[in-house]
Amino acid sequence: MRQDGALFSKVMRSTLLDCHEHGLAAKSYRSFGTETLEELTMLAEQITHEHPSAIFFASKLIVEHESWLTRLLHNQTTLVMQRRLHLRGIPMIILPMKLNLAGKLAPQGKVYRL
Repeated sequence: MRQDGALFSKVMRSTLLDCHEHGLAAKSYRSFGTETLEELTMLAEQITHEHPSAIFFASKLIVEHESWLTRLLHNQTTLVMQRRLHLRGIPMIILPMKLNLAGKLAPQGKVYRL
């Protein structure tokens, strides 16, 4: 587990440095807990307090052949989070991420079909 945390920290530092090198403002936040939605809500409130014009983005997995299990596991968290934030007056936008049957990301040209 320690290696995963170290890798995450290394990736975040690299991303922050890349942003700063291109003149973009960047800051990272981290939280740990057993209740994911509670932790995300707390972070969103903290970020909104520091940056009142912040907008949050999340992705929703779009699976071609959805079953009750994929709906249960993948499609409710982002909707619940969006509802929580909207009730607090915090904007959140959900973007689709289509997966093919093999579980890999679909090619860019086929991702957004509205």
